[in-house]
Amino acid sequence: TTTYQKPTPQKSKERPVERMKIAVLPFETKGLSVDIGDMVLDKMITSLVNLGRFDVMERAELEKVLQEQQLEISGIVDAATAARVGKGIGLDAILLGSVSSTGGTVSLDARLIDTETAGIITSKDAYVYSKDITSIKKIVDQIANQIVADVPEVEGYVVQVEDTTIFIDIGSDKGIKKGLKVVVYREGEPIKNPVTGEVLGKKIIHVCEAVARVVQPKLTECHIVKSTETPMVGDKVIIK
Repeated sequence: TTTYQKPTPQKSKERPVERMKIAVLPFETKGLSVDIGDMVLDKMITSLVNLGRFDVMERAELEKVLQEQQLEISGIVDAATAARVGKGIGLDAILLGSVSSTGGTVSLDARLIDTETAGIITSKDAYVYSKDITSIKKIVDQIANQIVADVPEVEGYVVQVEDTTIFIDIGSDKGIKKGLKVVVYREGEPIKNPVTGEVLGKKIIHVCEAVARVVQPKLTECHIVKSTETPMVGDKVIIK
């Protein structure tokens, strides 16, 4: 049995590169009213935003973007379609799910789909023996916490490069799993205020993105899927 944990609003950790950008699609409802599905959708978006791990597209923004491309949210019913549509509008992942009722039990399941591969990054489910709105919101919070826990925000370094393959010093002991994306970057020279001489920061050079393929306890082999620079040993890495 999973202990319920309410998401705690967090100040977003400063990141040198962008976060994983995701959208949450309307939850399919079975044996429950559409209003319950809408409530679950809004609550999931709020919970994920409060946890601060992802760059979450607002519901209204998603609907606007889809309308501009003459697409309907209701037509996105499977992982392959979700991945294709999500990739087309610049998302890294899409959250699909359903909420259903059998007798007095309400079940909720959610899958985070990678838009590049249509593979499942993580999937979670929970249930509650009640149709009470407060109880349903609690299991939404529970699943949001579990999803975030499965995509840890950890950093490391490139330790070896072989053509389109990089090896990084982040392994399963730090929570990385096969299929997760990493961003490789390097820091340039410090940028100073020309008047005061104060160091304002460093130029961040985006090198590439790669997908974890073979995961060992302290080492992960990743395949490069997008690059703007050639990666080098010593470049920094962070899970997207």
